[in-house]
Amino acid sequence: MATLLAALGEEAAQSAQREVPQVVADPWTLDAANLELRGPGQTIAVTTMESKLLRALMEQPGEGISRAALLRLVMGEAGTELQLRNVDNHVMRLRHKLGPGAGHIETLRGFGFRWVTHATHLEVLPCQ
Repeated sequence: MATLLAALGEEAAQSAQREVPQVVADPWTLDAANLELRGPGQTIAVTTMESKLLRALMEQPGEGISRAALLRLVMGEAGTELQLRNVDNHVMRLRHKLGPGAGHIETLRGFGFRWVTHATHLEVLPCQ
């Protein structure tokens, strides 16, 4: 009986870990439980929606994910054109929060987005 209870407790603990894992996509770590994205020298607070979006992208680095698929994963619905633009707005806010790391979220024109692990950081120089 004790073995059965221990096994059930272990299974419940593993199930809880699957629900809110930490996702690592070098150099970033998403801590979904604490709604934090940790990267080079910074910790960024994210919303639940942003966390779901990041998780979907970071779990499949280099793989393109359509806006419709992201909407289903994040909001659980197929969505209209207006709702698909909601995904764009969340990505825009995430890029703003990522600052120089914004290049990790790449736009696939007319399709969706993908997470790029080795993003190129562009330096913007002032016009003279």
